Amino acid sequence: RLLEGENKMLRDQLAGDSESVTSMHMRLSERSDAVYSLQQGYLGVNDSHAKVEKEVAAAHNALQALEQEGCDLQDLVKRKLADANDLEARLREAKVAPVISDDTEAIRNA
Repeated sequence: RLLEGENKMLRDQLAGDSESVTSMHMRLSERSDAVYSLQQGYLGVNDSHAKVEKEVAAAHNALQALEQEGCDLQDLVKRKLADANDLEARLREAKVAPVISDDTEAIRNA
């Protein structure tokens, strides 16, 4: 009887330990799911950040291209103005009165 009582006590203890292990396993599983969810969220944020960086780089490149185009246009205007001034000077030398249009004056004033 003593052995039966001890056996029952050990079985009850084992059943309690089994329930405790099952409970711990459930909590660990829930925490694992939460960690996985956080990792997925982090990966999503990381992907979004990379996309934004690419878009910023593309916008920066487009801005640089526009700035270069603006410089090219400024250079073109300067060359055309220099050509107009040169032509005006040659016409003066040839004693021909230059016809200065409003467009030429607007370019000079710009």
